[in-house]
Amino acid sequence: VIVGMTDPFNSERAIPWPAGTGMQALSGGGGYWAQAASANGSVIVGYGTFGGIRWTAATGAVTISLDLPYSVSADGSVIVGREDLPPNWNAQVWTSQCGGRSIANMLKDAGVPGVGAWQLVHAYDIADDNRTIVGVGIAPGSKSPGFGLWDGFIARLPRKGDLDFDGDVDTQDLLKIISSWGPCAPGTCTLRDVNCDGFVNTSDLIAVIENWDS
Repeated sequence: VIVGMTDPFNSERAIPWPAGTGMQALSGGGGYWAQAASANGSVIVGYGTFGGIRWTAATGAVTISLDLPYSVSADGSVIVGREDLPPNWNAQVWTSQCGGRSIANMLKDAGVPGVGAWQLVHAYDIADDNRTIVGVGIAPGSKSPGFGLWDGFIARLPRKGDLDFDGDVDTQDLLKIISSWGPCAPGTCTLRDVNCDGFVNTSDLIAVIENWDS
């Protein structure tokens, strides 16, 4: 499925182009630019006047908390793109459960070294594993920040429950939940608030146990 935008007489419409059927206009797709589609074309992402959208045949175009979606995972569940957070753009990953989350904050919360010195700006694509993301940003000591001259990055997010990013879900991850118990300020416990409800509590503890493997 190919997606994009057509502009007949300046009336923008998001369009999919499924093989064998030709170009079609999305239902509820007026005023949107389609950026990417899931593997089977059932989920299409893009943007319009009021920010990013996620489209399915059942829901039509629904606004999401991501200003500029660039791509969507093969199964349609994860969207990557950019959020405009003054004074800087911010590369983000979006899911229906958690909304948009800063990729840099997720990696920092997992203890990945060196992330704090980067400014991750655009997340352009995501692999079929729903975890590996490519994009561009500004690296530490970069001599050409912005102005179309970016430094590329590849980021692999930890799997659900692996809060210390050591490859397994174990006692150390449970201890991280317990040590962070209570209300969670935005951006301060991005991974430990596993279900993204604003609290680190029993639900997050259960989520870690459900993904236990070591």
